[in-house]
Amino acid sequence: MIIKTQRNILIYVWKLDSGPETGRKNQSNTWSSSHRTQNTRIWGRIPLLGEAKMILQRSLLSLSLLGLLVLVLSQHSLAESREDKFKRQHVDSGAKRDPGRKYCDRMMRKRGMTIPICKSTNTFVRESYHRIQRICHEAKTPCANRSMHNCYKSNKPLRITVCREKGTSTPPKCKYRMQNTKKQVTVACDGNPLKPVHLE
Repeated sequence: MIIKTQRNILIYVWKLDSGPETGRKNQSNTWSSSHRTQNTRIWGRIPLLGEAKMILQRSLLSLSLLGLLVLVLSQHSLAESREDKFKRQHVDSGAKRDPGRKYCDRMMRKRGMTIPICKSTNTFVRESYHRIQRICHEAKTPCANRSMHNCYKSNKPLRITVCREKGTSTPPKCKYRMQNTKKQVTVACDGNPLKPVHLE
């Protein structure tokens, strides 16, 4: 009887204990399921965070390269004399005949006038620099800019190409319309001896 009673008691105790344990197991299972769902949500976001990080890194790299390019161009402009700038932007001694239709696109890019923006209009004088320099000793003429008083006009028409940006370009691949003609050229001259520093 005692043994039976003890067994009954033990069995009864085991049954009492099994209820809360089962509850704890159910709670544990519920928590695990919720935890797995939350982890799935978190881990699902990680690829998106990785992509955003890569895009940010690429953007920062592009900005750094652009800043470096602008800095190099600025230093180049500061080191460039007015005469050298005139030569770079307006003198093309090598083109004797009328150039092809891609002339402006190629020359504007080659002469550094498509970065950081596309220069809207530019004129190339297709004569030797010596011939252009002689204009500084030809007929003196009023400057278009009234604050300047050192302009000279060529005695004879010279070969020129006018490049005008089409308006739909993206630097540095700027696109231009080209016009070849012959006309008298006016330049501003400075220095001793006089040298061309500005094209009117």
